[in-house]
This record gives sequence, structure tokens and C-alpha cells, in this order.
Amino acid sequence: MREAETRAQEQVQQKTAAFELANKDFDPLALENARNTVATAAAKLSNDEKDLQSAQKELKQEKERLRQWKEARAERDRIDGEIGRLRAAGRTGASRRKSAQERRACRGATSLARALRPMRSAFQSNQSGPDRTRVESRTPIQPASRSRRSPFAMLSGGEQTKLALAMTLAMIQEFSGLRFAVFDEPTYAV
Repeated sequence: MREAETRAQEQVQQKTAAFELANKDFDPLALENARNTVATAAAKLSNDEKDLQSAQKELKQEKERLRQWKEARAERDRIDGEIGRLRAAGRTGASRRKSAQERRACRGATSLARALRPMRSAFQSNQSGPDRTRVESRTPIQPASRSRRSPFAMLSGGEQTKLALAMTLAMIQEFSGLRFAVFDEPTYAV
């Protein structure tokens, strides 16, 4: 047992010597500085982790905003395409309407000209002058007040005036498409 006691004392002396050697190099101020540095680093790490989480959250939000922007841009492009298609269709429709109106106007003008030929001839026959020749109307005109047909020249002055005014209104409606007209003294020199 003595040997064990001796060995234990040797070990205690060795440990004491090692402790004294280590204690001799130990600087409590350096330890305190190291602890402060570790605490500062830990606080900085904690702040950096919070900043990283915040940045990741903002990145996620920005990715969502980018996705929404791309969807909105795609929708805008689709709408712009639809607007372009509708404008083209509108131009096509307008040109078709214009062509149809022109065809109707031509047909209407032709039929009106055919209908007005005898009346024009009748007007010319009532005008005086050496260059006017008397042309008889082939199509008798039916006045509203009479039940029989009469050539224009055979109508009374009032009937001729009414007929001339009616023809003027018919031409205005046929050629301009207007449904009304304003006259200042409409029967003057008719």
C-alpha cells in the first residue's frame, strides 16, 4: 500500500507542477478578453442569423412579386394582343361597312337618278329660254291629293313646290344619310 501511496503522491506532484506551469502562463485578462470576444462573436452571429432570416424572407417576397409581375405582364401582353385583334377587326368591319354604304349609295344614287330623270325633264320643260327644249315626262307623277296620275307640268304650282321639296328631302336622305334637314325659306325659287 505504500507503493500506491508513493505513486499517488508522485502523480499529485506532477499535476501540481503542471498546474503551476500552466498557471504561470495563465493571464486572467486574456481569458476575460477571449470570453468577451466569444460573446461579441456569438451576438454578431445571432444578429447575422436574424439578418439572414430577414433576407431570406425578403427574397421569398421578391420572388412572389416577380412571379406576380410576370403573370401581370403575360396578361397585359394577352390584352394588348386582343386589343390589336379587335382594332384590326374594327378596321376591317369599318371598311366593310364603308364599302357596303358606298355600294348602297351607288345603288341608291343610280335608282334615284333613274327615278329623277323624268322629273328633271319635266322641270326643264317648264323653264323658259332658247337653250331649253321641252321634254315630256314618260313617267307620270302621282300627287297625294289626286287619285289619278298627272305629268309634272300638269300639276298646280303648290303641288309642284311640294313635290320639289319632297324630292329635295329624299335626295338629302339618300345621299347624306340624314333623317332631317333645316331650310331657310324652302320654297323660295323652287
